[in-house]
Amino acid sequence: MVVVTALSCIRALLKNGCIMDRLETLFALQNELAEMYRQHRPEGFYAQEPMTRCTTWTRALIHEACELEDEFNWKPWKNGKDLDANRDRRLDETADILHFFLQLALDQGFSADEIFEAYQRKHAENRRRQESDPAYALQSPLNGSGNKDN
Repeated sequence: MVVVTALSCIRALLKNGCIMDRLETLFALQNELAEMYRQHRPEGFYAQEPMTRCTTWTRALIHEACELEDEFNWKPWKNGKDLDANRDRRLDETADILHFFLQLALDQGFSADEIFEAYQRKHAENRRRQESDPAYALQSPLNGSGNKDN
């Protein structure tokens, strides 16, 4: 039996002119990585039922977010780091968060399309919530004296 990897599928799609979107590509790559873990360690962590692994992924997300937070000079009692100098570290920590988010989504049976649709729903809800708050109401531009220009 030949195991077709997500990477080879992606290459085939690109070669045939059919391009997956980036979110679908990330889901496919993460799924391929999980499959590799299952094959290399059949009795390991990935042998557990997917839903039983979800708490591990949520904890990993929290810890990776804390590692990212450490790069943002949140400790006022310490000399801060140059944020431009640690950009690569922040990028890697952000990618780690994405890695665990993707695996959490996959283990819950969520697809890239479902995550995209849920994001759109929440985005619209958050926008409506802010737009209905008088503190966020769009205001007319004022001239320098505080009066509306006519």
